[in-house]
Amino acid sequence: RISVGGVRLDTSADPGNALHNYVIKTSPDGGVFTPVATGTLTTTVGVIAFAPVQAQYISVEPTTPNFSVTWSVGDFSVCSAVTP
Repeated sequence: RISVGGVRLDTSADPGNALHNYVIKTSPDGGVFTPVATGTLTTTVGVIAFAPVQAQYISVEPTTPNFSVTWSVGDFSVCSAVTP
């Protein structure tokens, strides 16, 4: 497990299928996932900060459809801490 305080999502490679509304969840063991952030991505590259947690797994889920068969994130980075 590591301390996770945010994620960086880059959808610029396929903006037509970009993730918009999301929930970020973390888990220490892959069993139970706890929501740590929800919101709307308004740019093709976004940093989503949340209170640091110990996690081994991270889940990114859409909360509303974007009327496409798929959604995509071209690059996903984990941040140990995010300074506003």
